Amino acid sequence: MRDCSVFADGRTVTDHHVHVLGIGAGGTGCSVHPKMQSCNPWMSTKLSIFMAASGVSDRGSADQQFVDRLLDLQGAAPVFGRLCLLAFCPDYNDEGALDMAATGLHTPNDYILQLHADNPERTWPVGSVHPYMPDAAQELERLADQGVRMIKWLPNSMNINLRDPRCRPVFKVMRQRGMVLLCHTGDENSVDAGGVTNQYGNPLLLRSALDAGVTVIAAHCGTEGSNLDLDSDDTNSPKVDNFDLFIRLMAEPKYDGLLYGDISAIICFRRVGRYTMELLEHKEIHHRLVYGSDYPVPCVNMVVHTSKLRKLGFLTEREEPLLNELYKYNPLMFDLAVKRCLKSPNDPALKFPDHIFTRSLYGTEPRQDPPEGVPFPEEAAGPEGVCGAGTATESGPEGANSESGPEDDSRRCCGSGSGVSISDLQCSPCEPEVGDLKWSSLVGVKMPCFVSHALQSNDEI
Repeated sequence: MRDCSVFADGRTVTDHHVHVLGIGAGGTGCSVHPKMQSCNPWMSTKLSIFMAASGVSDRGSADQQFVDRLLDLQGAAPVFGRLCLLAFCPDYNDEGALDMAATGLHTPNDYILQLHADNPERTWPVGSVHPYMPDAAQELERLADQGVRMIKWLPNSMNINLRDPRCRPVFKVMRQRGMVLLCHTGDENSVDAGGVTNQYGNPLLLRSALDAGVTVIAAHCGTEGSNLDLDSDDTNSPKVDNFDLFIRLMAEPKYDGLLYGDISAIICFRRVGRYTMELLEHKEIHHRLVYGSDYPVPCVNMVVHTSKLRKLGFLTEREEPLLNELYKYNPLMFDLAVKRCLKSPNDPALKFPDHIFTRSLYGTEPRQDPPEGVPFPEEAAGPEGVCGAGTATESGPEGANSESGPEDDSRRCCGSGSGVSISDLQCSPCEPEVGDLKWSSLVGVKMPCFVSHALQSNDEI
């Protein structure tokens, strides 16, 4: 474990993917969807899990407690040089109007700027500006003037289609001001209270930004879900794993130096399997991967299963208990240590090289407009909407995601190619008390034990 916290020449880690969550306590301007604080059992339990895991014990001071815990974890692990703190813009509808009813999460730009001003040597501010907002380009310029060099989008939850023409002036500002776009790829299952449109997580949509000269980090490397092959003329072709679409983009020489991927969330139980192994074995793209934790996700003990990583050969029997012990004290360091310990089950010598963790991609060299007479790249819209036909969002009860495709057990697995069903990762269902109410009294079924264990043990972290 000591080896996981040291790099040659004293280099430190840049965490490119650190969420800052809040409910507006203390006037921060942060918010979560009303469902998260209502009697909706799944959404309210999800918020309780994330709050407890993030060290929040008093909702009256929740926002400050979240930040204090994060900075304490960083301070206890000096190997973390900079945390990229992510703003999260509200949703705008297709007509360009603010849509708070569809906003699952909001963390204002000015709040992130203030946190960075309070911690200038430990953080980088990451803005978030919705391209459909009427003054989006002006807001980007304002952020750039204050030193912001990275922008965060989660298109699935924010209702952002990268092929929409309104993205073009936004891409122009990003390119000219040297701003990197950190963009979610793949399906989304966390920020879903306001609804999700998972076809907007198609990695091939990144072409619009890349062809406009924007440097892009594909968050999570597309390691969940599947989407239409937008490069195919056959609109009836089967969906392709988002990860394979990401790898296809990475293989195109024109995007070398523009397209990167972050390894945040790749150890979550839903993603572990073929994706993890191929990222370890695709050595030819390691110079284009960067580290991200997706904090506070690593704090939630139901999300990362070291037992599965060990069973599949990514961790050794000796490493598993040591990592579990580390998790109790510092889940941020736990995420870093697990990823440094990962090795290919096919060849234990294949691991993520150190430079993935110590590389910083916060900002890039500004790029000017194309030569006169060269048009801004045009993107042809597919039939029945800009993402093609047959991509209607599948939603479960109260806006929660359902699995795409037929509802059969063979598809309900934790990561493509892993072949491990979710039920295999749980012990017998249990029904503990949740406050004064029992889960079954709310939804008529027993609480899965991996949820109850999260609620019970997160206060010990």
